[in-house]
Amino acid sequence: MEDFTKIWDNLNTAIFTATVKNKKNPEQVFNAFIKILSDSGSNTFGISDKLQKQMFEREGKFYIEFLSEATKLAKNINGFGLFFPKLYHFSMDPMIIITENMAPKGFDKNTENYSLAQSQLLFEHLARFHALSYYIHHELKRDLSVYENFLCKESSEHISIALGAYKLLMEVGNDWDGGPEFVEKMRKFEPHYYSTMRNLMTIDASEDQQILVLTHGDCHKHNYLFRNNMEDCSIIDHQLVSWLSPGVDLIASFNTFCEPEVNINSRDYLLKCYHREFKHLFYWTAYCPLASIDTSSENSKSYAERFRDALDHPRQRKLAKFFPTFLNRGYLDYEENI
Repeated sequence: MEDFTKIWDNLNTAIFTATVKNKKNPEQVFNAFIKILSDSGSNTFGISDKLQKQMFEREGKFYIEFLSEATKLAKNINGFGLFFPKLYHFSMDPMIIITENMAPKGFDKNTENYSLAQSQLLFEHLARFHALSYYIHHELKRDLSVYENFLCKESSEHISIALGAYKLLMEVGNDWDGGPEFVEKMRKFEPHYYSTMRNLMTIDASEDQQILVLTHGDCHKHNYLFRNNMEDCSIIDHQLVSWLSPGVDLIASFNTFCEPEVNINSRDYLLKCYHREFKHLFYWTAYCPLASIDTSSENSKSYAERFRDALDHPRQRKLAKFFPTFLNRGYLDYEENI
């Protein structure tokens, strides 16, 4: 057994990797990724024991309920490219999760800033993850809205991870070129940080106003593993999964994965790649919430009229008004939405 806990593991979590053999059948070997949560103790950002247990329980529930369905779907889609680790064991007493270690299968993290081509692959994988949840919720009738966003329903101390990073940025930002002026704006905004976070991550119960998916909620380079030049992806660490707008993961991915030039200049392109791949899953599964445009030569209507007919399709009505907003750059422009 090897200790795999790293300095960025902020909770009271100890992580190990191990090779396990079946005593009754020595030929049966599996590689395990073991996550253990202690009952109490200090952690980097002072997160309460109650919240840590909630997050740990959520990850176990995610593996049991969601990934079992997602894995079945993914196996039936050729070239899907998104792979999920197996769950071997989950318990809340003691608090332990044992999953498949994906490293022996060739998966590893990419800690460099992503080029445009790499960013496109990332956003396509993220679209597949979101689309699977959309399909499972709407077509398979598995209620994923139970994964409500609990972080912003608790007191302000429970979002101390994000607030801690915000304060740290203010500390180091003074040394950057043009930093002091930027930091001063951050200081003025700090009293409104929690209420803004809560409002951004609180959704209307009326789903016909927006598209909701199961978001990962912790998009950074240590949680996304790749192989085959990023053609294959495995997403790990699901303690913050929540039924929210896909924008939550998209915003985080722009800011944590992409090279600065890609983040600034290629958002529209990457959103279109995401949107295209999101729809592709439904073609594979013979389920498409987006009505097709009639392109037959026998149809005498103009393209604009055909497009209007497609948007007026009963399956499309709930989604049509969302996509123009979703693809608009302003949807992800933080400053414009404050």
